[in-house]
Amino acid sequence: MNEDQDFLQWLLDQNGRGDIIGDLAYEIEGDESIDFNHEELKNYLTSIFINNDRMIEALDEAYSEWYSITYEQQQGKCEPNFLKWLLDQNGRGDIIGDLASDMKTDSNINPEASRQELKKYLRSKNACREASEALNEAFLEWKG
Repeated sequence: MNEDQDFLQWLLDQNGRGDIIGDLAYEIEGDESIDFNHEELKNYLTSIFINNDRMIEALDEAYSEWYSITYEQQQGKCEPNFLKWLLDQNGRGDIIGDLASDMKTDSNINPEASRQELKKYLRSKNACREASEALNEAFLEWKG
C-alpha cells in the first residue's frame, strides 16, 4: 500500500466514530471510484459536496490527524514533547497562543496526554472549531 492508499483506508476505518471525520467516512464509503491522493480527493469532494465546506474541512482535519499519527510512528517523537511545546506558545498572539493559554490554565489536562487525547479532550469540552484547528496547526508547526 502506498501513502495515499494508507490514508484512504484509515479514513474509511473512521466510519462510525461520531464526529465530522466519521461523517465524512460514512459519506464516501462504498464509492468504488475513490482511489485518490489527498488533493485529488479534496477536489473530488468539492465537486460532490458543492456548498458543503464542512466536509472539505473534515478532509483536511482527517488528513492532519492521519499524518500526525503516521509521522509520530515514523519519527518516534514523544507526544508529551508536543504538549510541552504547545504550552510554551502561550502569549503568541494567534490561535495557537490562545489555545496554549487556555490549556495552560486548565488543571484537568493530563501533562502526558497525546495529541489524540488532547483532541478528544477538546471535543469533550465542546470546544469551538477554532480550538481544534489551532491544535492541528500547532502540531504541523511543531513537527516542522
